[in-house]
Amino acid sequence: MLKRWSLVFLVFWLTACGERPVEQIILPETDQRQARHLRLDNDLQVVLISDPRVDKAAASLDIKVGSRQDPRDRQGLAHFLEHMLFLGTEKYPDAGEYQTFVAGHGGSHNAYTSFEHTNYFFDIGAGHLDDALDRFSQFFVAPLFNAEFVGREVNAVNSEYQARIQNDYRRTLDVFKELANPEHPFTKFTVGNLATLLGGRGEEALRQDLLDFYKKYYSANRMTLVVIGRESLDELQAMVAPRFSEIENRGVKIKPVTETLVDELPLRFELKPHKELRELSISFPMPNVRQQYHKKPLHYLGHLLGHEGEGSLLYVLKKNGWAEGLRAGTSLEYDGGALFSIDVELTPAGLAAVDVVTDTVFEAIALVQERGVENWRFQELVDNARLQFNYRTRPSEIHEASQLAHNLHYYSPSDIIRGDYAISDFDAELIQSLADQLTLDNAVIAITRPELDGDKVSELYQVPYKVTGVTAAMRDRWTQRTGMPGLMLPKPNPFIASDLSLRAGEGSTTPQQVVNTSRVGAWHMLDKRFAIPKGNLNILIRSPSVSRDPERQAAAEIWVRMVRDELNAFAYPAQIAGLNYSLHARWDGIELEIRGFNDKQGMLLDSLASRLGSPEWDEVRFQRVKLDYIRDLENQRLNDPYRFLSASLSENLKRYRWSIEERLAAANKFTMKHIKAYSREAMSATQLYVMAHGNYSSTEAREYANIAADFLLGDRVPDARPEQVRRIPQGDFGESYNLKHNDAALLWYVQAPDPGHRARVVLGIAGQMVGPAFFNQLRTQDQLGYVVFAGAYPVREVPGLYFMVQSPVTDTADLQDRFRTFLSGWLENGISEELYERNRLALRVKLMETPRNLWEAGDRYWRDLMDGYTSFNSREQLVEVLDSMGYDVWRRELGAIMAPANRRSLWLQAGGDRGEKDLGTRSLQGVIKAGGKREFFLYEHPKLGE
Repeated sequence: MLKRWSLVFLVFWLTACGERPVEQIILPETDQRQARHLRLDNDLQVVLISDPRVDKAAASLDIKVGSRQDPRDRQGLAHFLEHMLFLGTEKYPDAGEYQTFVAGHGGSHNAYTSFEHTNYFFDIGAGHLDDALDRFSQFFVAPLFNAEFVGREVNAVNSEYQARIQNDYRRTLDVFKELANPEHPFTKFTVGNLATLLGGRGEEALRQDLLDFYKKYYSANRMTLVVIGRESLDELQAMVAPRFSEIENRGVKIKPVTETLVDELPLRFELKPHKELRELSISFPMPNVRQQYHKKPLHYLGHLLGHEGEGSLLYVLKKNGWAEGLRAGTSLEYDGGALFSIDVELTPAGLAAVDVVTDTVFEAIALVQERGVENWRFQELVDNARLQFNYRTRPSEIHEASQLAHNLHYYSPSDIIRGDYAISDFDAELIQSLADQLTLDNAVIAITRPELDGDKVSELYQVPYKVTGVTAAMRDRWTQRTGMPGLMLPKPNPFIASDLSLRAGEGSTTPQQVVNTSRVGAWHMLDKRFAIPKGNLNILIRSPSVSRDPERQAAAEIWVRMVRDELNAFAYPAQIAGLNYSLHARWDGIELEIRGFNDKQGMLLDSLASRLGSPEWDEVRFQRVKLDYIRDLENQRLNDPYRFLSASLSENLKRYRWSIEERLAAANKFTMKHIKAYSREAMSATQLYVMAHGNYSSTEAREYANIAADFLLGDRVPDARPEQVRRIPQGDFGESYNLKHNDAALLWYVQAPDPGHRARVVLGIAGQMVGPAFFNQLRTQDQLGYVVFAGAYPVREVPGLYFMVQSPVTDTADLQDRFRTFLSGWLENGISEELYERNRLALRVKLMETPRNLWEAGDRYWRDLMDGYTSFNSREQLVEVLDSMGYDVWRRELGAIMAPANRRSLWLQAGGDRGEKDLGTRSLQGVIKAGGKREFFLYEHPKLGE
């Protein structure tokens, strides 16, 4: 195991093994990390990133091999290999050793398989990177692929397929693949199932094909590795080079795809979705231009056609009541081709007029073809991309490692980080040539129609569809350009930041209150840690009336949607320029957040606050937004069962969270007059909580609070209403839900009897430990389903544990028995002192993680303020308790909470095809007292004016 390196050995290794630094990696101006690119002797490319301040280390290895390489008679094999790879190596033969090690040191791990890539990644407490890499590297050197796990993992793959069988993205893709050229490798089934993997040939034959696939394609020259750690670059290189140089280079070469994606164009078809969705998608097969990433021609076209400002395609469609949303850009890229798509989210009226909408899309394309290719527009993208790169918000280490490992296959090493932002060379001829391929004769037109009665059903996802073709009348209409009133190209963007100066003055370590009246509280923090001209501006308009009953909650949600819709054309250029906002209704009022370059935030805030206080009450907009809101509520009932139950848990535990059915009943009765009246009521009594965190002076914080107050303060102070978290009585309580899904799902929530830091720490450590054990038993060993997880579930100061399984193979009564059996065995045998201490330290690492970027820091401060921690030290308080808790005390207190006689359980079930089962529970509805105590735990907002 490689832990310490002498200087002599380090110098010897770096000179003897022949790793070759290739190019200097370009970093953003504000990125103080060090980076190095290497090519090992086995031709594996490596990028190392050293950051002494990092709390989490991470690594990702990406193999440019995916479902494209699956044999036709073993579709899903690359994905199956991804599952099998983690189940033991010659050096670490225990199938769960890697997973337990990573989780036990504060980390996480995952992998994905796509058409041309398989990507493996993990993060871990920074002090354990060396040992983690020792385990990780062995998957690509000496995996076992034990025969005993083949049947188990085939079932796991099949469960994943079953769990997503009603996913509308996968259903649409399934129909497209049936209609595409069958010789094109993209038509292969990426996920796999029992039929495609086994096919009646047995597990031994499958394992042999798996070994052959691994030996044929898992070659160092097809791999890229990214490692991020706190060690120096030389130390990271010493960790990586000897281990990953052992991977065999088989010299694998894969030629680009030469088959056409679709044989006969144009192709027009319709399909029936699972959810209530209406969509028009027009896609165009294109050449692969990924190597010309400094020119980004398809990005340029997507920018013009996907723009949402005044005069844009979406703006015109919305004005006619035909669309709710639009996306444009590259939807598929592979070695040999690409697909450029324009997807329009239709209203019912838009679907009824889908041929007219299609004509409008081709009118917008014609406008771009005729007048859209202009140097000033490209230069605006160049300038904006430069700003976005130099002031890049760094993602989490695990996501950055995964993305960069993928990027290294396509960008030069110097551009591995900059590549997504690298746009510099205006090639009008190239852009024009691609724009000219956006024609009807090169189009795949897909229409998603809920009412469709198809004449075909897709094989894998059972999707009704029919091929409708393009009639002569359609062709005449869509090829003859007559112009569309109001349609225009984007104007120059007024929101691109020009003032990038950093505010002078001493930074502070926590937010300080700068306004304190009975109506307005404002906090300010000049955060010098990140040194970027950006900031988070959070505003809560406290108005408890917005959720007093289901009618008011539904009205508030529709009102906020109308405001967002009204502002969309104005605010979209700000979004492009790196200035984003969110606006949503919550239980205690309306929350507004602005984040990004602070140069133009005042302009955006002024418009947002004025429109929220005085919206444009447009009947066409109201009808469109109302229908979209109703559809979204109805579709929530069609979510995957585990997602639905997770959302239902929050509704059951928190007061003033009204159910889907209650809000639907209210929304269906609304007229615009109702929304207008409810919004005026909500704004008549308000308080404001404001936080300006980032590159702001205290004067600016006060000014923003004043702008908000000018538009958003009502006539009086609202009633005090604390947040109320339900106290579960002793015993078993539950709710059942009838969902349209084949799988059964069960969620078990166990609540601590008393709130507070001590109980939160007890269950926090337990949650850290129980997740991997629950997964290993119910998913890996028992093979109950693809979706299996468990962990801590705190709500404010009320701690809990939860357990979740979505299963295609058993019912909820059996799941309940298995949950209880698992917990009993785990409490008795699964919590040694060594395991406890490792997980206690891992939880400490998580709590004390330094924020990676300005947004993470701002979110923490705002959450603390909303939870009443005006000293902004919630994590430190938990760590203080954590540090003082010994194993014996922890085990005794955990045992008392989880003892069967003491448990306060809430069971939520969705029966699926096997139906609802009697779980021996009572309904929480109507429970007034919990053991003689209040029904709810109460949590007040921070007091203002004191």
